[in-house]
Amino acid sequence: MGTLEDPIEMTTNRFLRWQLALVYFGAAFNKFLDPDWQQGIFFQHWAGTRLRNPFFVPASEMLPPLVAGKVMCWVTIVVEFFAAFGLLVPRSTLAALWVHVLFQVSLVLFTGDTFGMFFFAMMAATLAFFDFIIFFLHLPL
Repeated sequence: MGTLEDPIEMTTNRFLRWQLALVYFGAAFNKFLDPDWQQGIFFQHWAGTRLRNPFFVPASEMLPPLVAGKVMCWVTIVVEFFAAFGLLVPRSTLAALWVHVLFQVSLVLFTGDTFGMFFFAMMAATLAFFDFIIFFLHLPL
């Protein structure tokens, strides 16, 4: 016989999954529709001119104009869409969680900024999946 799960816990977990997925979907969809993101202009200006990122600037100077910006913009959009949909599909949840954590950490490392509390809130949201991680890794509590 199967065990019955607590309906409140199931609802809360489902709500938090959808909420985190919605954050990623909204971010990806907004970027997808923005011509500056489509053409790489946003990233070229932000990382090259504003941040003067020591990794991005030399890479963008070696490539034709806006190529580095386009690559970074489209990688960001794809990663955010994957995180959004991956969090909702049980088979891809673990991969989406890894993408989520690595994406947020790479954003902090790339910019040198946590964007106020945003980074910490996104990392805390990962705790909503703690039961899933324990189950997947077969760890005893």
